Amino acid sequence: MSDNNKKSIFEVGIIGAGAITTTLHLPLLSAMDGVNPKYIVDVKNPTDLAKIYKIDSYDTKNLEKLPDCDIVLIATPVGVREQYIKEFSKRGIPIFTEKPFAINFDDHKKFLNYSNSIACNYMKIGYNSSKLFEEIISSNIFKNIKKISIKEGGIVGKTNRGSDTYQSNKKLSGGGVILEASCHTLSVLSNIFENISVTDSKIIWEKELDVEAKVSFKVEDESSFPIEYIITLIQPIENGTTIYYENCYITFDHSNPNSDFEIHNYKNQKIFVIKNEFEFASSSQQAYYLVWKNFIDKIKNGEKLDVEKLTSIKTTEIISKIYEMDDKK
Repeated sequence: MSDNNKKSIFEVGIIGAGAITTTLHLPLLSAMDGVNPKYIVDVKNPTDLAKIYKIDSYDTKNLEKLPDCDIVLIATPVGVREQYIKEFSKRGIPIFTEKPFAINFDDHKKFLNYSNSIACNYMKIGYNSSKLFEEIISSNIFKNIKKISIKEGGIVGKTNRGSDTYQSNKKLSGGGVILEASCHTLSVLSNIFENISVTDSKIIWEKELDVEAKVSFKVEDESSFPIEYIITLIQPIENGTTIYYENCYITFDHSNPNSDFEIHNYKNQKIFVIKNEFEFASSSQQAYYLVWKNFIDKIKNGEKLDVEKLTSIKTTEIISKIYEMDDKK
């Protein structure tokens, strides 16, 4: 592989031609300065998609014969990811993966042993709402936190997924709503709180997939406080985070990249609104761009990568603990 420090155009190989690739990664990479998609790979050769972007296409039968590239995007289901990480790590090619990074903590550590140049797309860390959340916590302007409550999801009855989708196959998806959706929120919490641990977990299962989780966390940073978290696919719920203080509480929608923050007193009166004026990501597309640009810039500049942070190993550790604590009941 050529010296990335001298590259003017980074060529990206893409493994996985699913919805996340076709709707976000391919359009973004095609539009970014200094980046070109080089080829795309899937179980069945995605020739039609490749023609649209005028790139080469291959199936997955002979991984070792796939061309080299400057960076490879691995956007396959997490349950079949290891073979691709091994192959491109062996070639010394930097790897960018879709979330979640790994099914469990042991797999996460194993993947990092393969590659010292790897990152994961936990892009919601870059949301303006996540940045303002972090700023409010770190500033301690409202003094000690009493509790944080986080809710997300919404009723969809059954999993609402066809039997032929990877999400309905545990061997491919690795799990249900926790791995598929919670990982984003947990990555934000892991990024903000250095010392956060799981204290309790209650999971509802539909066959072999988790469809709801109620999780209790304890944060032990400058002060100690609990976080109560629920994610569900089987009951109506409104996405939102509430931070409780002694004399007020703050509400915002953590799923909204550009959410404003409302401050209330305990008479249920809205006191004022903190307008979100951060200039990070105000949309999912911007968040994807920022994560990609950050990784490419680090590779281009020859930086030593903190792969535990770039792949959010703390997020995977938390997910593993959530499943483990439910298993013990």
